[in-house]
Amino acid sequence: MSKRLLLWGDTQSGKSTLLTTAIFSPDVKQLIDTGKSRESLYAAGILNAKRAMEEGRVVPGTADRVDVDLVPLADGDPISIRDIRGLSARDLSERPSLDEASGVLFVVEWAGPTFQNQMATVAQTVDLISPKTIKFGLAITKSERILLKEDAAWTARGLDRWWEKYPCWKDYSEAMRAMGDCIWVTSAYGYHDRRPAALLGEFGDWFPYKTQPINVGRPFAWFFKEFAA
Repeated sequence: MSKRLLLWGDTQSGKSTLLTTAIFSPDVKQLIDTGKSRESLYAAGILNAKRAMEEGRVVPGTADRVDVDLVPLADGDPISIRDIRGLSARDLSERPSLDEASGVLFVVEWAGPTFQNQMATVAQTVDLISPKTIKFGLAITKSERILLKEDAAWTARGLDRWWEKYPCWKDYSEAMRAMGDCIWVTSAYGYHDRRPAALLGEFGDWFPYKTQPINVGRPFAWFFKEFAA
């Protein structure tokens, strides 16, 4: 039976970029056969998104939900990742997908322009999930815009509650505590020469440049290993 992981987050949370960088990260490539998964990766637009990043273009967001079917390297159930359309996560129109999921990875951009909407989406959805039947956690994206490369938050455990030191998470402490140890600080593009690996456009957009993503595969690898246990 296939295991399904939902990427659940509001618009502009960085889900599409996170999924693209994660699939080709060392953490995931040691668990997934990207060759046998290539047809699905192409159909889902992941290969085109990877090419866009390599060419310095921004990965476009999803206009509708996206499904990716992955083949594990070891024996085990196939894995399906569903990237939920942001507005559908906010208004809970994808609620049936929650009930069918094996795991839910919430995705939030650290202190981005729609941060409050993104965290409100997470907070309202966490209450609908039974941790006894569905595994869940939180990936915090685009963190290189906030943190220095050597910041301890990159390697901190969720149970250490490192996030309490940052004011933006104060109003969402209940949702953060619900994640337990499953909180991962991730980048969009990482760093180049200790600076974010991006070029700033005239309208404030960040374009990938010599990317070296950080921690992007860790949440996915955790879920995949849990599914196989």
